[in-house]
Amino acid sequence: INIDEKEISIKKYKGGKLFHSSKFSTYWSKVLFTKFKNKSKLSIRESNKEINVASFLHAELKESLYYKINRQISLFRKQ
Repeated sequence: INIDEKEISIKKYKGGKLFHSSKFSTYWSKVLFTKFKNKSKLSIRESNKEINVASFLHAELKESLYYKINRQISLFRKQ
């Protein structure tokens, strides 16, 4: 995940090869984290597109990543 003042770029790799790439506007994107019992989901959404991020992580690590991404995005939005 790369975040700059204009866009959030997400690249998913499988076996060392680029599997999927997505770009979202930093200003218009929302980062969502949900946790219910033993299931959790971290996703980034912009209007009609959404991508799940870090599905392989445990709920606490996803939550930590959620706060880090939100903090980074809010820094760019204030500029």
